[in-house]
Amino acid sequence: QAEPYFQSFMRMLMRDANIREIDILAHSMGSQTLLRSLSALRSIFESNRGGRLQTLEAEEEGRWARPGSIRIGQLIFAAPDVDRSVFDQKIRRIAPYAKRVTVYVSSSDVALLASKTLRSGVARVGQLDDDGKPIRVDLDNVHVIDATWKEAWYSWDRLKRLFTGYGHDYFSQAEPILLDIKDILMARRDQEQIT
Repeated sequence: QAEPYFQSFMRMLMRDANIREIDILAHSMGSQTLLRSLSALRSIFESNRGGRLQTLEAEEEGRWARPGSIRIGQLIFAAPDVDRSVFDQKIRRIAPYAKRVTVYVSSSDVALLASKTLRSGVARVGQLDDDGKPIRVDLDNVHVIDATWKEAWYSWDRLKRLFTGYGHDYFSQAEPILLDIKDILMARRDQEQIT
């Protein structure tokens, strides 16, 4: 039900001549809405906004989008509750319009484990696979980051977070991940590992 409203909101932003890039962060099932909506908006990313943005200005600012177009700057998926095959298919259509796509995954996410169980064992993007590996997407601007907490399994803080947020809110609770998101949004981040 949210998709038409989100698409309408995105269209409104894309008509604003002062907006050149849009950064988006989606969490959990919001990732499904985001993927479907951005796929539906692909034709808008291909279009030109009447040449309102000057080529010279774009070159001076070092912008990477072609003049008159709008692009996604940073596209961040936190604990995405999306079928892996669906994500792989849709992200290939969307990633070319983004500067960078970041996907945070974790083995400590109990909510995604429940989602996988409810969906007859279909793996979710935000989980590690049975071998402890994150999803692999062979696109240069897609970065998958294992955000599993490095604390011991038995630590009180970790157990408390698992039972209060089911390990699904790690992206907003763990300081290293918050700092990583800040660095990404400020375009200071390239590595695949959180320090």
